[in-house]
Amino acid sequence: MAWMVRDAVPADLEALVRIEGESQVTPWSEAAFRLYLREADDLVFLVAASAAFPGQALGFGLARLLQDTLEILNLAVTPAKRGRGLGRLLMEAMRERAGQAGCGTWILEVREKNREALALYRSFGFEESGRRAGYYKDTGETALLMTGSIDSQLEE
Repeated sequence: MAWMVRDAVPADLEALVRIEGESQVTPWSEAAFRLYLREADDLVFLVAASAAFPGQALGFGLARLLQDTLEILNLAVTPAKRGRGLGRLLMEAMRERAGQAGCGTWILEVREKNREALALYRSFGFEESGRRAGYYKDTGETALLMTGSIDSQLEE
């Protein structure tokens, strides 16, 4: 299957809310997604889709440009399509956009027990730079703060 990445658009709202609900213990609200879809200036908001059905969002990545840093806010792929490289494709596209914007680093926070996400982020050169114990109020789980270089090479 051929995949593609494109900018998120308001018509993606229903799919974004669905994917978020399938992916997160405490999902973001529809109102949050509406707000991010309107705030385009400092955001990188991308959708992954099948090349055959580009209007059907299967995953998304959302990040904020902060001067020379890209802060990844959210990354999710619908469960039925996980393990097919969509998360990696979204990360690659966000890294490319960050480089074009002059960012040298990217940062994120991730649940300590989210092994799949940790493996993906580490493959992009992210390293743990801090911890926030009890950060996630829904589970009391620790957040790992991770930092990486936009220019770092992918691990094979």
